Amino acid sequence: MLDFLWTLRGSIPLDPTASYGGVLDRVATLLEQQNKPPRRVEANVVTFKTPFSSFRRSWKALQIYNEGRFWTEHGLDGRVLRYQLNCLHLLLACVLFAVFFAFISFKAGPGEDDVTLHGAYLLAAVYAVNMLVGWFRATRVIREAVRGR
Repeated sequence: MLDFLWTLRGSIPLDPTASYGGVLDRVATLLEQQNKPPRRVEANVVTFKTPFSSFRRSWKALQIYNEGRFWTEHGLDGRVLRYQLNCLHLLLACVLFAVFFAFISFKAGPGEDDVTLHGAYLLAAVYAVNMLVGWFRATRVIREAVRGR
């Protein structure tokens, strides 16, 4: 329902001559470069999952995503690579900040609602900017890896 807040889904059309194994090998290499340990679940599926404790500052495109799944399929549109990336770490951090703002609002008492409201807007803006940058960067880096650039 609200999973669009922390989930990035997409698909990339594949070259008809590209092998599924080769595409997933390039995805696995990308994940290793992004410090996301890839795991081959099935012949056409690669996943990764990183614990919250492994979250560290980094400028890598997939850093905010803690879990993901890449799979190949042959659909009506031809051969595609589909992916789903989740960033529960970022969502958790923003929820913790929201709780902090709620606590500050409670302690500040009546008449201080403007401060809390500005804090909530700031939190939403920071989250939105992080997600948009993450979506654009992640999509670009996945496309480049799949196309062999």
